Amino acid sequence: MSRSNWWFGVFVALALSAVATAHVFWLQLSAARPVVGERVSVQLLVGDDYPGEILPRNNARIETFVVVGPDGKQAPLAGRDADPVAARFAPDAPGGYTIAYRSRPSSVELDGEKFTAYLKEKGLDRVIARREKEGRSMAPGKEIFSRAAKFALATRETGPQEAVTKPLGLRCEIVPRSNPALMLAGDELAIVVKFEGKPLVGALVDARPAGDKAMKLQTRTNEQGEASFRLPLAGLWVVDTVEMVDAPKESGAEYESIWASLAFEIGTAPAAGKESR
Repeated sequence: MSRSNWWFGVFVALALSAVATAHVFWLQLSAARPVVGERVSVQLLVGDDYPGEILPRNNARIETFVVVGPDGKQAPLAGRDADPVAARFAPDAPGGYTIAYRSRPSSVELDGEKFTAYLKEKGLDRVIARREKEGRSMAPGKEIFSRAAKFALATRETGPQEAVTKPLGLRCEIVPRSNPALMLAGDELAIVVKFEGKPLVGALVDARPAGDKAMKLQTRTNEQGEASFRLPLAGLWVVDTVEMVDAPKESGAEYESIWASLAFEIGTAPAAGKESR
């Protein structure tokens, strides 16, 4: 391994470890409403708020990176290792598209205080209660974690949108009931959160707009894994959640967290007598 590649590996490992301390991870596109044939860049972002920090593409960490078209077919998204633009693609038909990314697991260890704060922030009350019962609230938390991030978009030309509402089989996944790329400010977003193909009950779900760093909407999923938000602002939104389970014994960790996010951009509601977008 060259020295430059070694340092890049160190940078990525540190960046991904920082992600585990309750930072949000999402996909961001150069165009959320492209025309058919327009070249679109995809970047990986991480941070507590916007604009976040760009994570370069790391091929060794990618388990899945695909684009799903209006016909429901998946195509892999290739790219150069260490490129700040993680992938590029051009929609070839009108309609709704989903970009989906899943990472391979990474490991991190946090001291007891930081780990408990992280559990509280992400609403993982079940894990907090278990650690309290075991008398281990302040014990270090040794964890493996992975990411499942999606971006929903739509071409400016009218076309089928149903593929955006279909689960893609990610370990943890936020599935919208309709394509949020067609929403306007003030509309309601309805989602289903799935874990290993089943509804995830009682998960804390956050929604953050790029247009107001102080705003964070929160709710928990119901018995069917459903949740909804009324989104008051136009622009980029990121919806995210985390599930935590016991880690496989061979991992050497106690806990495994699987993070999921769904990003999209919505338009401005029209003034009386005017059209939006």
